[in-house]
Amino acid sequence: MPKLVHHSEKVGCGATIELDSGETCMISVAQAGVLVRSYKKGVVAALFGSFIGPKLYEEKDVYKAATTAMGLDNLYPDYRVPIRFKNPVLGAFANAVWQCSTAADVSVTLHAVKQKADGGAPSERNAGAPPSGDGSSPDAAIIIEARHSLEGIPKEYAALEARFGRKDVDWKVVERFLIEPGDGRVLEKFIVSARGRREVIHFDISGFVRANGTEEQMRLDRVIEKHDRSLKILLPKDRAMFLMEIILKLSEEQLKQLGWSHEVKNGLVNCLADAIKPFLGKGYKDIPPSYEVEMMLSQWSATHVFLRMCEPRDIEQEEELEDLKAFIGGAVEKVKRGS
Repeated sequence: MPKLVHHSEKVGCGATIELDSGETCMISVAQAGVLVRSYKKGVVAALFGSFIGPKLYEEKDVYKAATTAMGLDNLYPDYRVPIRFKNPVLGAFANAVWQCSTAADVSVTLHAVKQKADGGAPSERNAGAPPSGDGSSPDAAIIIEARHSLEGIPKEYAALEARFGRKDVDWKVVERFLIEPGDGRVLEKFIVSARGRREVIHFDISGFVRANGTEEQMRLDRVIEKHDRSLKILLPKDRAMFLMEIILKLSEEQLKQLGWSHEVKNGLVNCLADAIKPFLGKGYKDIPPSYEVEMMLSQWSATHVFLRMCEPRDIEQEEELEDLKAFIGGAVEKVKRGS
């Protein structure tokens, strides 16, 4: 069984994994790209493996590295690494390496996915649409391949984190909105503040925006329904009420970005309202500090994706959003891991 030898997302961003073969793989993720090396056991190798070990994979284009990470997520949907990394690119590469037996397997797997990501044309795109680019303009939009918004939105943020670093630490979203350039595509334009500069990134989200509400989405819903179950999460009352407030305020464009119908929005609001019904008629001080909110697991997952795309208006709201992401994300992850 593989072993996680070392990992860090504070001093550098990377992970070291010992494979079943006894070989060790070092994964390094930086704003300059992704590098994976291997070395065998030994003092010299342990000291200098990151410098002299053979390169199994190297990508200096952060967008291509993020695209490869998306491909690895699709190839290995079952996450087996003992810890969950905050950096989605590091998580995707570490999970793929974890499921390889030898360094040779790692090299073959990473390059196969890279080749597919570099050369794979989106199935739903128009023949005359521009190829995937660096996101600097509508014609160079980064193509997001996803079946639906719950899969597509995290991939957008994974690409942004691969480029700029950690969200809300190294960069923040200033504005995001949809664009339809008239060639059949649907783009999403992100304006972000990173390293004191204003950056603009375009994503081609035609595939998953069109899938929302289609037969593809209906098939997915039927699959989810088979595995869905009820989940109660204990939330502080101020955070639960804040969550209901921001969901109620969702605009038509935001619903479209999320791929939510009004029925989805109303379903979430109804669950949050049902949780507070026992306290109707009481003053705020008489409501318990925390109370349970019950939703289906799929609803909680959708809520967590929504919270990730929310941009706080001030420090206080940022704290509220982070608390909710921690409460909900932690509970959902615990259920998915079967704890």
